[in-house]
Amino acid sequence: MKRFGSIKWLLLCILLLGGISFFAFTEKADTKSDAQTSALNQSRARLISQAVCNLLKEKDEKRSVNALANVLSDAFSSEPSQLALEQQVSQCEQPLDEREATLLTTLFLTLPLGQDNAMLLHNFSLQKNTALELIEALKSDVVGTFDVYHTDEMRQLLAFSVATEERRIYAAVNLSYDTHEMPLPLGFMASTKVKLWKSDAAELSEFVTQGPLSIAAFSTALVILE
Repeated sequence: MKRFGSIKWLLLCILLLGGISFFAFTEKADTKSDAQTSALNQSRARLISQAVCNLLKEKDEKRSVNALANVLSDAFSSEPSQLALEQQVSQCEQPLDEREATLLTTLFLTLPLGQDNAMLLHNFSLQKNTALELIEALKSDVVGTFDVYHTDEMRQLLAFSVATEERRIYAAVNLSYDTHEMPLPLGFMASTKVKLWKSDAAELSEFVTQGPLSIAAFSTALVILE
């Protein structure tokens, strides 16, 4: 009987030690995974930053939103081009004007790169601390499903979505010098409560949509659904 009790106690100890080892291994694996994700997001940020900088320095008629769409799609694919990621630099070679910096800041805050990679790596700021309002609305989403759903080379319009567990963001970038209707995906309801951010207005508004939304020349617009 005593022997049976000793075996039972030994088995219990083995199970406890096994459980502790498993959780320690899991925590270590999660930490490693987080570090790998952060490193990948830094590489993605450098890649996208350089692509946008190259696009902005092109003459108007040579700007290609399709080229930017391809870079974004590649950066967030399951197997991004490692050579492209490694060859990019983190900053624009030439200074950006206020409008370009605002457009780029809004773009990076929207992408699922993590707040630190978006803000610290690029060191851009929106006027009058309005970036704080946008950061609060986006809640520092790190993990999200990215999808380009519209490109229009003629109007120089690019639109994509970022979906997380808590929200879906539809973002449009207008690189032309005309105001256009903001492209939204098929199935978007006409009467929907949204939060709207426009980089040209630099303020967040909340309302129920009643018709098409516009996007101003050379700006970024975000429709946030929660």
